[in-house]
Amino acid sequence: MKELGTQVLVVTDGLKAFELAQQSGVELIVLVEPLPVLSGSSVCSALREAHVTAPILLLCSPETLAVGLDAGADSALPGESEDEVVRAQIHALLRRVALDRSPLRIADLSLDTNTRRAERAGKMILLSATEYTLLELLMRRAGRVVSREEIMEHVWLGESRVSDNVLDVYVSYLRTKVDRDFPVALIRTVRSQGYMIVAS
Repeated sequence: MKELGTQVLVVTDGLKAFELAQQSGVELIVLVEPLPVLSGSSVCSALREAHVTAPILLLCSPETLAVGLDAGADSALPGESEDEVVRAQIHALLRRVALDRSPLRIADLSLDTNTRRAERAGKMILLSATEYTLLELLMRRAGRVVSREEIMEHVWLGESRVSDNVLDVYVSYLRTKVDRDFPVALIRTVRSQGYMIVAS
């Protein structure tokens, strides 16, 4: 990955990866399974609990892709993926890092893009890594329709193994957390187009 123009630090076990990834200045974390001491999924979970916000790419077995994503990885690929595919995923994740990191606010909903914490009317909202990425995208496009295609490309990086129905499932998760206990729903469905978030 040195050809991507960035310094690469390599460690050989999960515990060392966890310790290194907590240092300031880390822009991207790539975990390659199997890892001794701590598994890649365990490292993901521990880093998110430690409020490490750097994007994580997990290379693992096909059977553990979902486990890694649920643990906090931003993207997961089979370990045998072609180098070109891995590089493309890395570029996509680094583009996310380049986005403006100022806090976002829509009505009484706020999203701190540094700590990845969401609040509505002062109430903390706990989000998975995927829910956070989806909410951030909608808030950055507030008042505009975000197409299903754009969401799939941004949140799941165009991953062909992710079915289109997964998007609807995650929007439902997000609505439960963001809208269910409040009098005004912010997340809207635009039939045959996509989704949007509006202030009223």
